[in-house]
Amino acid sequence: MLEIDPAYTITRTEPIAVLVEVVELGPLDPARVYLPSPGRIVEALPGDRVRMEIVVVDVDGVPLPEDTLDSLWIQCGDSPCTGAAFASDEPGFDLDCAELEAWTTDSVCRLGEGQGSFEFTVPELGESMFAHRHIKEVSAVVAWDGERAERCWTGRREGGAVSPNCGFVRFAIDLGPVWFLTLYAESLGFATAIPPSLFPAPVFEQQANREPMLTQLEIQLNDEPQAPLPISASGQLGPIEVQPGDSIELQIIPDEIAQFGQASFLPFDYVGNAFALRPEKLRVRISTTGVLEYPGGEDESRPRPLEAPFLLRIPSAAEPGTVRAILVVVDDRGAERLVSVEFEIQ
Repeated sequence: MLEIDPAYTITRTEPIAVLVEVVELGPLDPARVYLPSPGRIVEALPGDRVRMEIVVVDVDGVPLPEDTLDSLWIQCGDSPCTGAAFASDEPGFDLDCAELEAWTTDSVCRLGEGQGSFEFTVPELGESMFAHRHIKEVSAVVAWDGERAERCWTGRREGGAVSPNCGFVRFAIDLGPVWFLTLYAESLGFATAIPPSLFPAPVFEQQANREPMLTQLEIQLNDEPQAPLPISASGQLGPIEVQPGDSIELQIIPDEIAQFGQASFLPFDYVGNAFALRPEKLRVRISTTGVLEYPGGEDESRPRPLEAPFLLRIPSAAEPGTVRAILVVVDDRGAERLVSVEFEIQ
């Protein structure tokens, strides 16, 4: 979740997504990844090594190289890092997490600095963040074009001028699966809403959440179906040749089998059935570059349901050139996956 969502039409360099990946599993609950999948693991447990990457795109929708970015990362714990409740004088912002005597997910501290990405090991579970199921909030400051994240952060904390080459991002890293996490929390002496002894055995088979798994992009050009484009690991699609005045209908198709493996148990469903299995819901956040139009985007909820196709349009007066649709697919538990579709206006 970006602190300020990227614009429907990208007109400046800005952060567009945060990609989280568990790059090394810790000792807890190895069964959470027994189903084979190429997708990034994005749900973590204490002891896991996690990589966080901010994707920043330029005005053309092209990601800036990771090594050209400068970043600073804050674990917010119980203190708000963003918005109206931003506590600029919070002393924890100046404390190194690794130097704390008892670093937990409840701590307010500075994780460290990096380029476009940063890695850290998830600390011990804190009781407050267990109640929220995730590290309540991670905030990142990212800078580009020679700007420094530290200078951006200082300007914000002091209420002074902040360079346009600064970005502020907040997001949550979900901890789980929730059933094992609850069992683990009980072993630490934390209060639990439902005693783990009442959990049916199948809930402990719930898999760690992964990035949304996608198969292809279906395309209609002026109501004529086109050959679908397979979605590779890179997420870069196209170029697709279009003409001024064209209407383009797109629909991202998920991998239904892989997504079934991401189903999760709820303590109760909407009609009160206990431990109901719920399919994961996917949504998409749409941004465009150049003259590419997303009609009606300002009037709908964002992100929008993935299962609904959406319409893009090339203005009739458009000149030849390259435009892009930047599609960020998100799920119920905070995972994001980036798909970029390039169009060549003839």
